Amino acid sequence: MTRILRNKKAATQMNMALGKLVVADAYSSFEKLDDLDFLIGAMNEAAKAGRLNILASEAHRFEPHGVSAILILQESHFSVHTWPEYGFFAADIFACGKEGDAEKAMSKFMEIMEAKNAEVKVFERGVLRNI
Repeated sequence: MTRILRNKKAATQMNMALGKLVVADAYSSFEKLDDLDFLIGAMNEAAKAGRLNILASEAHRFEPHGVSAILILQESHFSVHTWPEYGFFAADIFACGKEGDAEKAMSKFMEIMEAKNAEVKVFERGVLRNI
């Protein structure tokens, strides 16, 4: 079945994304990557910079080192996983709606982490198309 869109507003709505996913692979210091309290603080500060609303948080420090942390957001989630022994971390922020700014939050997080060799990618998720 083919749907004919008769106005620009309907056409724009049919190609609207429900959310944005920002993913990053980057490097930082062993000390930052192995410090659970520092990481949670950095995530909170970054979420605030991106106008993202934190509902809950959870984190786990692994032995002998490494941290996984997640913020449950009103808009979706913000997660970080670290491998201090390699100086590496992976972070992703998924934000739905128009209020928060996942890219701004990720930029702030990279700044706080003093990230090196960062590779950041942005994906639109839930793109509504004329099916």
